[in-house]
Amino acid sequence: MTPPALATGAPCHSCETCSKSALSRWQSREDSSARAFAATLRALKSQGKTIAGYGCSAKSTTLLHVAGIGRETIDFICDSNPLKIGKFSPGKHIPIVHPDELEKRQPDVCVSLSGNFTDAFVARHPGYRGEWISPVLDVELRGEQ
Repeated sequence: MTPPALATGAPCHSCETCSKSALSRWQSREDSSARAFAATLRALKSQGKTIAGYGCSAKSTTLLHVAGIGRETIDFICDSNPLKIGKFSPGKHIPIVHPDELEKRQPDVCVSLSGNFTDAFVARHPGYRGEWISPVLDVELRGEQ
């Protein structure tokens, strides 16, 4: 079933999924997740840990901006796109390096900034000896199945 907002382009206020209270609850959960993610990384950094990111995508850019995480916390981001290597992450100015740098530099922690690819990132770097973090948001599927 297509929600009325999608069918007509008009705001949907007739289903629980699109209600103001549901959206407010969702925003509250996401804000809490972002704060917890940021607090975890900042705590690791305050312990003197080196932190890398993996995957400089639109999703990672959004995550870093929402969480308020930047160059003061993440030392560099690995990405295999040659057009990104040698550049900086949008708005946060974190250096983007070739993925080989992960095994060369051996940061204490590597954050998978594209959680849906974490397994592939880990498999690509068997020589990396640090810890992986994958921020995963709670997802709930509702509606007709």
